[in-house]
Amino acid sequence: MWTGNINKPLTHKFNGIQTYEEVEKKKKKQEIDIESLHQFEDHPLIYGYASGLGYDHLDLVDTFLSLFDGTPDFVKIHRAMLSIGDYRQNDSSRYYMGNHNRATWSQLLHKSRNRNNFEENTMAVLRSLLQRIKNGETLDDIINNFLSEKEKANAYDWRYYFVKYPDMLRGADGELTWDKSNDYICTTLNKHQFNGLHWNPFLNVIYQNLSDKLLDKDGKKIIGLGNYGENLNILKPISSLAATGTGFIYYHQETNEVWDVEQEDSIDKVDRIAFAIEKIKKIVQDNMNT
Repeated sequence: MWTGNINKPLTHKFNGIQTYEEVEKKKKKQEIDIESLHQFEDHPLIYGYASGLGYDHLDLVDTFLSLFDGTPDFVKIHRAMLSIGDYRQNDSSRYYMGNHNRATWSQLLHKSRNRNNFEENTMAVLRSLLQRIKNGETLDDIINNFLSEKEKANAYDWRYYFVKYPDMLRGADGELTWDKSNDYICTTLNKHQFNGLHWNPFLNVIYQNLSDKLLDKDGKKIIGLGNYGENLNILKPISSLAATGTGFIYYHQETNEVWDVEQEDSIDKVDRIAFAIEKIKKIVQDNMNT
Protein backbone atom coordinates (compact mmCIF):
# COMPACT_ATOMS: atom_id res chain seq x y z
CA MET A 1 0.00 0.00 0.00
CA TRP A 2 2.85 2.39 0.84
CA THR A 3 4.61 2.19 -2.54
CA GLY A 4 2.11 4.76 -3.74
CA ASN A 5 1.53 2.87 -6.98
CA ILE A 6 -2.19 2.45 -7.49
CA ASN A 7 -2.48 0.24 -10.52
CA LYS A 8 -5.53 -1.33 -12.10
CA PRO A 9 -5.33 -4.67 -10.25
CA LEU A 10 -5.35 -2.74 -6.95
CA THR A 11 -7.87 0.02 -7.52
CA HIS A 12 -10.84 -2.28 -7.57
CA LYS A 13 -10.31 -2.74 -3.84
CA PHE A 14 -10.72 0.98 -3.18
CA ASN A 15 -13.54 3.40 -3.71
CA GLY A 16 -12.79 6.82 -5.16
CA ILE A 17 -12.22 8.43 -1.78
CA GLN A 18 -9.79 5.72 -0.66
CA THR A 19 -7.89 5.94 -3.94
CA TYR A 20 -7.44 9.66 -3.44
CA GLU A 21 -6.23 9.04 0.11
CA GLU A 22 -3.59 6.59 -1.09
CA VAL A 23 -2.22 9.22 -3.44
CA GLU A 24 -2.16 11.77 -0.63
CA LYS A 25 -0.36 9.36 1.68
CA LYS A 26 2.37 8.90 -0.91
CA LYS A 27 2.90 12.66 -1.04
CA LYS A 28 2.98 13.07 2.74
CA LYS A 29 4.61 9.86 3.95
CA GLN A 30 7.86 11.64 4.79
CA GLU A 31 6.02 14.22 6.88
CA ILE A 32 3.55 12.19 8.93
CA ASP A 33 3.65 9.76 11.84
CA ILE A 34 3.20 6.52 9.92
CA GLU A 35 2.77 4.36 13.02
CA SER A 36 -0.05 6.53 14.36
CA LEU A 37 -1.68 6.59 10.95
CA HIS A 38 -1.58 2.79 10.75
CA GLN A 39 -3.09 2.52 14.23
CA PHE A 40 -5.92 4.84 13.25
CA GLU A 41 -6.59 3.08 9.94
CA ASP A 42 -6.61 -0.33 11.61
CA HIS A 43 -9.32 0.59 14.11
CA PRO A 44 -12.49 -1.46 13.40
CA LEU A 45 -14.60 1.71 13.06
CA ILE A 46 -12.20 3.11 10.47
CA TYR A 47 -10.81 0.07 8.55
CA GLY A 48 -8.56 1.80 6.09
CA TYR A 49 -9.87 5.35 5.80
CA ALA A 50 -7.40 8.10 6.64
CA SER A 51 -9.61 11.10 6.03
CA GLY A 52 -11.19 11.04 9.47
CA LEU A 53 -8.73 12.89 11.69
CA GLY A 54 -6.59 14.28 8.90
CA TYR A 55 -2.82 14.10 8.66
CA ASP A 56 -2.40 17.26 10.73
CA HIS A 57 -4.13 15.72 13.75
CA LEU A 58 -2.40 12.37 14.18
CA ASP A 59 -1.40 13.46 17.69
CA LEU A 60 -5.03 12.71 18.60
CA VAL A 61 -4.87 9.05 17.52
CA ASP A 62 -4.05 7.70 20.99
CA THR A 63 -7.00 9.62 22.45
CA PHE A 64 -9.27 8.30 19.69
CA LEU A 65 -8.14 4.72 20.33
CA SER A 66 -8.74 5.11 24.06
CA LEU A 67 -12.18 6.68 23.60
CA PHE A 68 -13.38 4.03 21.16
CA ASP A 69 -11.68 1.06 22.83
CA GLY A 70 -13.53 -2.14 23.68
CA THR A 71 -17.21 -1.40 24.20
CA PRO A 72 -17.43 2.40 24.00
CA ASP A 73 -20.24 4.36 25.59
CA PHE A 74 -21.49 5.49 22.20
CA VAL A 75 -24.47 7.40 23.57
CA LYS A 76 -22.30 9.41 25.94
CA ILE A 77 -19.86 10.15 23.10
CA HIS A 78 -22.80 11.38 21.02
CA ARG A 79 -23.96 13.63 23.86
CA ALA A 80 -20.48 15.04 24.44
CA MET A 81 -19.99 15.77 20.75
CA LEU A 82 -23.35 17.51 20.53
CA SER A 83 -22.37 19.52 23.60
CA ILE A 84 -19.48 20.90 21.57
CA GLY A 85 -21.36 21.56 18.36
CA ASP A 86 -23.74 20.41 15.65
CA TYR A 87 -21.99 17.34 14.26
CA ARG A 88 -24.86 16.07 12.12
CA GLN A 89 -24.39 14.84 8.58
CA ASN A 90 -27.21 15.09 6.08
CA ASP A 91 -28.33 14.18 2.62
CA SER A 92 -31.24 15.74 0.75
CA SER A 93 -33.88 14.70 3.27
CA ARG A 94 -32.24 12.96 6.24
CA TYR A 95 -29.99 13.91 9.13
CA TYR A 96 -27.63 11.50 10.87
CA MET A 97 -26.17 11.36 14.37
CA GLY A 98 -24.48 8.66 16.39
CA ASN A 99 -26.43 6.46 18.78
CA HIS A 100 -25.97 3.18 20.66
CA ASN A 101 -25.37 1.28 17.42
CA ARG A 102 -21.74 0.62 16.42
CA ALA A 103 -22.69 0.43 12.74
CA THR A 104 -24.06 3.97 12.91
CA TRP A 105 -20.69 5.26 14.10
CA SER A 106 -18.86 3.32 11.43
CA GLN A 107 -20.94 5.12 8.82
CA LEU A 108 -20.49 8.52 10.45
CA LEU A 109 -16.71 8.15 10.56
CA HIS A 110 -16.46 7.36 6.85
CA LYS A 111 -16.63 9.98 4.18
CA SER A 112 -19.54 9.39 1.82
CA ARG A 113 -20.45 11.07 -1.44
CA ASN A 114 -24.10 10.71 -0.37
CA ARG A 115 -23.78 12.74 2.85
CA ASN A 116 -22.82 16.33 3.50
CA ASN A 117 -20.87 17.91 6.38
CA PHE A 118 -18.48 15.04 7.14
CA GLU A 119 -15.51 17.40 7.53
CA GLU A 120 -17.31 20.62 8.47
CA ASN A 121 -19.48 19.11 11.20
CA THR A 122 -18.64 15.57 12.27
CA MET A 123 -14.86 15.52 12.11
CA ALA A 124 -14.41 19.11 13.27
CA VAL A 125 -16.45 18.36 16.39
CA LEU A 126 -14.75 14.99 16.94
CA ARG A 127 -11.30 16.59 16.76
CA SER A 128 -12.42 19.20 19.29
CA LEU A 129 -13.74 16.46 21.57
CA LEU A 130 -10.50 14.49 21.36
CA GLN A 131 -8.42 17.58 22.08
CA ARG A 132 -10.47 18.43 25.15
CA ILE A 133 -10.18 14.86 26.44
CA LYS A 134 -6.45 14.94 25.76
CA ASN A 135 -6.30 18.15 27.80
CA GLY A 136 -7.90 16.43 30.78
CA GLU A 137 -11.67 16.79 30.45
CA THR A 138 -14.00 13.79 30.65
CA LEU A 139 -17.15 13.13 28.65
CA ASP A 140 -19.18 13.90 31.76
CA ASP A 141 -17.32 17.19 32.25
CA ILE A 142 -18.14 18.29 28.71
CA ILE A 143 -21.79 17.26 28.95
CA ASN A 144 -22.40 18.74 32.39
CA ASN A 145 -20.69 22.03 31.57
CA PHE A 146 -22.80 22.42 28.43
CA LEU A 147 -26.06 21.68 30.25
CA SER A 148 -25.16 23.99 33.11
CA GLU A 149 -24.39 26.86 30.73
CA LYS A 150 -27.70 26.41 28.91
CA GLU A 151 -29.71 26.19 32.12
CA LYS A 152 -28.05 29.26 33.64
CA ALA A 153 -28.76 31.21 30.46
CA ASN A 154 -32.35 29.88 30.19
CA ALA A 155 -31.57 29.02 26.57
CA TYR A 156 -32.85 25.56 25.70
CA ASP A 157 -32.05 24.99 22.03
CA TRP A 158 -32.54 21.71 20.18
CA ARG A 159 -29.06 20.52 21.10
CA TYR A 160 -29.85 20.91 24.79
CA TYR A 161 -32.68 18.40 24.57
CA PHE A 162 -30.65 15.78 22.69
CA VAL A 163 -27.82 16.13 25.21
CA LYS A 164 -30.03 16.22 28.32
CA TYR A 165 -32.36 13.38 27.30
CA PRO A 166 -30.72 10.35 25.60
CA ASP A 167 -34.19 9.00 24.71
CA MET A 168 -34.57 11.84 22.20
CA LEU A 169 -32.59 9.69 19.77
CA ARG A 170 -34.64 6.53 19.34
CA GLY A 171 -34.20 3.98 16.56
CA ALA A 172 -31.52 1.75 15.11
CA ASP A 173 -29.79 4.05 12.63
CA GLY A 174 -29.50 7.48 14.28
CA GLU A 175 -31.52 8.87 11.41
CA LEU A 176 -33.96 11.80 11.54
CA THR A 177 -36.02 14.13 9.44
CA TRP A 178 -35.97 17.82 10.33
CA ASP A 179 -38.24 20.72 9.53
CA LYS A 180 -35.93 23.40 8.13
CA SER A 181 -38.25 26.13 9.39
CA ASN A 182 -38.14 25.07 13.05
CA ASP A 183 -35.36 23.24 14.95
CA TYR A 184 -37.88 21.73 17.38
CA ILE A 185 -39.83 19.88 14.69
CA CYS A 186 -38.09 16.59 13.94
CA THR A 187 -38.80 12.88 13.73
CA THR A 188 -36.57 9.97 14.67
CA LEU A 189 -36.65 6.98 12.34
CA ASN A 190 -35.90 3.38 13.18
CA LYS A 191 -34.69 2.72 9.64
CA HIS A 192 -34.37 4.75 6.46
CA GLN A 193 -37.97 4.19 5.37
CA PHE A 194 -40.31 6.88 6.69
CA ASN A 195 -43.23 4.44 6.55
CA GLY A 196 -41.44 2.29 9.14
CA LEU A 197 -41.25 2.88 12.88
CA HIS A 198 -40.85 6.56 13.76
CA TRP A 199 -41.45 8.83 16.74
CA ASN A 200 -41.58 12.43 17.81
CA PRO A 201 -38.51 12.65 20.08
CA PHE A 202 -40.07 15.04 22.61
CA LEU A 203 -43.12 12.84 23.08
CA ASN A 204 -40.89 9.78 23.31
CA VAL A 205 -38.90 11.28 26.18
CA ILE A 206 -42.09 12.20 28.02
CA TYR A 207 -43.41 8.68 27.51
CA GLN A 208 -40.19 7.00 28.65
CA ASN A 209 -40.11 9.23 31.72
CA LEU A 210 -43.71 8.68 32.81
CA SER A 211 -44.78 5.28 31.50
CA ASP A 212 -43.71 3.35 34.60
CA LYS A 213 -44.62 6.12 37.03
CA LEU A 214 -48.19 6.95 36.09
CA LEU A 215 -50.21 3.84 36.88
CA ASP A 216 -53.87 3.31 37.70
CA LYS A 217 -55.13 1.59 40.84
CA ASP A 218 -54.63 -1.80 39.18
CA GLY A 219 -51.03 -1.01 38.27
CA LYS A 220 -51.76 -0.53 34.57
CA LYS A 221 -50.05 2.17 32.55
CA ILE A 222 -51.98 5.37 32.03
CA ILE A 223 -50.02 6.76 29.09
CA GLY A 224 -48.98 5.19 25.81
CA LEU A 225 -47.13 6.04 22.63
CA GLY A 226 -47.46 4.29 19.29
CA ASN A 227 -44.64 3.54 16.89
CA TYR A 228 -45.79 5.50 13.85
CA GLY A 229 -45.64 9.14 14.87
CA GLU A 230 -48.85 9.20 16.90
CA ASN A 231 -49.68 11.62 19.69
CA LEU A 232 -48.99 10.68 23.30
CA ASN A 233 -52.15 9.01 24.63
CA ILE A 234 -53.43 9.56 28.17
CA LEU A 235 -56.15 7.34 29.64
CA LYS A 236 -57.04 9.29 32.78
CA PRO A 237 -58.65 11.41 31.53
CA ILE A 238 -58.90 10.18 27.95
CA SER A 239 -56.83 12.74 26.09
CA SER A 240 -53.70 13.15 24.01
CA LEU A 241 -50.70 15.40 23.53
CA ALA A 242 -49.16 16.57 20.25
CA ALA A 243 -45.77 18.24 19.88
CA THR A 244 -45.41 21.53 18.00
CA GLY A 245 -42.59 23.87 17.13
CA THR A 246 -43.41 26.08 20.11
CA GLY A 247 -44.50 23.49 22.67
CA PHE A 248 -47.47 21.14 22.71
CA ILE A 249 -51.22 20.92 22.14
CA TYR A 250 -53.29 19.05 24.71
CA TYR A 251 -56.49 17.47 23.34
CA HIS A 252 -59.30 16.61 25.74
CA GLN A 253 -62.86 15.79 24.68
CA GLU A 254 -63.91 18.45 22.14
CA THR A 255 -61.36 21.04 23.21
CA ASN A 256 -57.67 21.63 22.75
CA GLU A 257 -55.31 23.62 24.90
CA VAL A 258 -52.11 25.18 23.56
CA TRP A 259 -49.09 24.60 25.80
CA ASP A 260 -46.59 26.99 24.29
CA VAL A 261 -43.36 27.61 26.17
CA GLU A 262 -41.82 31.04 26.53
CA GLN A 263 -39.24 31.72 23.84
CA GLU A 264 -36.73 34.40 22.96
CA ASP A 265 -35.41 34.60 19.40
CA SER A 266 -37.15 31.25 18.74
CA ILE A 267 -35.19 29.54 21.55
CA ASP A 268 -37.01 28.00 24.53
CA LYS A 269 -36.53 29.85 27.81
CA VAL A 270 -37.79 26.86 29.81
CA ASP A 271 -37.28 23.13 29.40
CA ARG A 272 -40.38 22.16 27.42
CA ILE A 273 -40.07 18.49 28.35
CA ALA A 274 -39.94 19.16 32.10
CA PHE A 275 -42.78 21.65 31.60
CA ALA A 276 -45.01 19.06 29.89
CA ILE A 277 -44.17 16.29 32.34
CA GLU A 278 -45.31 18.39 35.30
CA LYS A 279 -48.55 19.39 33.58
CA ILE A 280 -49.37 15.78 32.66
CA LYS A 281 -48.65 14.54 36.17
CA LYS A 282 -51.00 17.15 37.62
CA ILE A 283 -53.77 16.37 35.11
CA VAL A 284 -53.57 12.64 35.83
CA GLN A 285 -53.38 13.13 39.59
CA ASP A 286 -56.37 15.48 39.60
CA ASN A 287 -58.36 12.97 37.54
CA MET A 288 -57.55 10.06 39.84
CA ASN A 289 -58.49 12.10 42.90
CA THR A 290 -62.00 12.82 41.61
